[in-house]
Amino acid sequence: MYLTTTESGERMLVTSASDLTRAAECEFRVARDLDARLGRITAVDDEPDAMLARTATMGDAHEAAIIADYRAKAADPDDVLEIDRADTAGLDAIEPFAAQTLDALRAGTPVIVQATFVDRDHNIGEQGELPIAFVGFADFLVRTDEGAYRVQDSKLARRAKVTALLQLAAYAEQLERLGIAVDPEVDLILGTREVSIHRLDDIAPVLRARRTRLHRLLRERAAAEGPIAWRDPSVTYCRSCAWCTSEIEQHGDVSQVAGLTGAQWTKLGAAGITTLEQLAGLDDRAAAAIASEAGIARSTLDTLRLQAELQRQAAGAEPGTPPPVRVRDAAVLHTLPAPSPGDLYFDFEGDPLYTEHDPTQWGLDYLFGFVDAEGTFTDYWAHSFAEERDALIAFLADVQARRAQHPDLHVYHYAAYERTHLRSLTARHGVGEEIVDEWLRNGVLVDLYPVVRKALRVGSPSYSIKYLEPIYWPEAREGAAVARGDDSVAEYVRARVLREAGDSDPASAAAAQQILDDIGDYNEVDCLSTLKLASWLRGLAAEHPSPPPALVDDDEPAPREVPDSPLRSALLELAANPDGSPSTEPDRTAEQRAYAYAAAAIDYHRREHKTFWWEHFDRLVAPPEDWADVRDVFTVDRDAHHEQSDWIKPTPRSSLGRTVRLRGAWSAGSRPSVGGRSGPHALYEQPAPFPPSSRDPGARSARAITLVELHDDGVTFRETLPKGVEPYTDLPVALTPASPPPPGQQKPAIEEWGSALVQAAASSKGPEWPAEPVGDLLR
Repeated sequence: MYLTTTESGERMLVTSASDLTRAAECEFRVARDLDARLGRITAVDDEPDAMLARTATMGDAHEAAIIADYRAKAADPDDVLEIDRADTAGLDAIEPFAAQTLDALRAGTPVIVQATFVDRDHNIGEQGELPIAFVGFADFLVRTDEGAYRVQDSKLARRAKVTALLQLAAYAEQLERLGIAVDPEVDLILGTREVSIHRLDDIAPVLRARRTRLHRLLRERAAAEGPIAWRDPSVTYCRSCAWCTSEIEQHGDVSQVAGLTGAQWTKLGAAGITTLEQLAGLDDRAAAAIASEAGIARSTLDTLRLQAELQRQAAGAEPGTPPPVRVRDAAVLHTLPAPSPGDLYFDFEGDPLYTEHDPTQWGLDYLFGFVDAEGTFTDYWAHSFAEERDALIAFLADVQARRAQHPDLHVYHYAAYERTHLRSLTARHGVGEEIVDEWLRNGVLVDLYPVVRKALRVGSPSYSIKYLEPIYWPEAREGAAVARGDDSVAEYVRARVLREAGDSDPASAAAAQQILDDIGDYNEVDCLSTLKLASWLRGLAAEHPSPPPALVDDDEPAPREVPDSPLRSALLELAANPDGSPSTEPDRTAEQRAYAYAAAAIDYHRREHKTFWWEHFDRLVAPPEDWADVRDVFTVDRDAHHEQSDWIKPTPRSSLGRTVRLRGAWSAGSRPSVGGRSGPHALYEQPAPFPPSSRDPGARSARAITLVELHDDGVTFRETLPKGVEPYTDLPVALTPASPPPPGQQKPAIEEWGSALVQAAASSKGPEWPAEPVGDLLR
């Protein structure tokens, strides 16, 4: 977006499709950017983001690889035309390239790269209104067999986002303006090289609505006398961009309160509470009035008041003073396992943008680090996917050996990254799944983050472990060469470059090793910090006696697991290299790849069920904001009015049951249905009316329920009273996805097919694939 002057001396605003994306993220940012261009205000400095810059570079490489694919498939080199970019952003400089694009379209060029559009008449507006022009650059226009052009865009992302689809629709609209036939579907070529296909008819209405709103905003700002004010109700706010964070700091905005959601920020603002100071200063009587006016549950508002008060105290303390701490639920502290001399404190370092030959495989966990109860550090490094597999195997073997000596040991970590990535790594490499599964079932992995969030309130704007360290280990990061996680990734990438140069340059090799040593020191501090945090939490538990935590509900039906088939091992042996080692991509032969896929098919249902239950038990401990947008999750509106019946027996022989009418909202893409053999799970916060089924500290309790009716603003469900539990009036905080159905006859059918492969391979005539279509497809 920029301002220009036409030949007639008229001022014109030039916009692009990316402005739609920026407005969707934060309209305040767009308004302030225009104010700065109009000279009303000084632009804020946006801190350079090394990860963002690297993402852009990799995005360019992703696009270049797609261009190379098109060129390789082209019958003639002229079938793929790349439009150059103008040296400047002025319309006069860009228009020749737009004319070249139009000529190529009319000539029927099969593939046009970086197609350029200039639309001076995009939105002339009424008399006296600021004219708005449009400039756009479509990654790919591909001519179909029917003679229409299909719009494609390349994105490094792993999934399609609405903002990216809006850009595609904007380019399709430009084609229509030029009289060019447009394919009814558009494509996003994702970082995995998966093509995400979308109908223009679904996107175009959203484009028109978003663009109308953007144009209205830009014209209002252009006609205004001064810059837009912070908290102007006519625009939306992200509360995280450079413009928003600058204003939040200047105004002491209530957004500084840790855990405050966007909806609560808006509600409190409407009720006149816009600063942290105002929220912290509410007395009980004022809080009751504000809770009623803002539509926020009193308990929620009291939690936010306490958080604001603690942060206010921290801001007024002497420099170097640790933030104040308040124990809110001592019972959660007492859910921590008893210490064991074998306990480990674990932390990963990973690069989410690392990839190799397979575009579907992203992310390298390059360092597995842990300290033991004595603080001794152990590290496993990996600089490729093959080395990552070796590091995973070594790490799992090390922990299992220690468990043999100390069966009561636990592996502590902070936040869900370690748990999630251990699962994904075992799935990626096909090793250790049973070990990690057993760890999860038996509560070996202990996440301290939910313990802190549920048990404590800390006078800090963040509950990141580095914000907590001043309380229990103030000297943790003194003199550290690497002090932040994103610094660790950036430094690791720099080390990789130096390592590659180090083959011929000893100085580069030495510099690379120094960086890796610094990253190792950073990881060791993270592990030690986790150890010291656990010790501090246990000390708080000793200072705050509490009733013993609820026992795990051992009567809860176990997850329906499909046993692992021995056929899988036999098929993996057939997929192995001649020396017996596992074959890996891209070096597998067609036969090896087919046998490996067959082994995956044999194991499919067991893995699918395991994945569901892993995610289910994660939801029992993770904050709701981490999983509220998962499909088929219903989030209960705690501030709304809910209804419930008495506990009754519908028939003399049936169990006690009740019906509950909840108000709230389903996540996007949910498809709930009433009745059915397996309904969603109702999640209850602790202290819950019945014991949890998870051994994780502070885990929520869950029970399967049956949906009775769906409403525009919620649901009605029915549940039976758990065995040995007294009737209760507690309400769930969410409904989460139902258990997966049993595989039925699919599993034996797949095993019958797999057996035929093994038998054919073992025939006296030598390995031979059965003459059937599935084998042909796999090969």
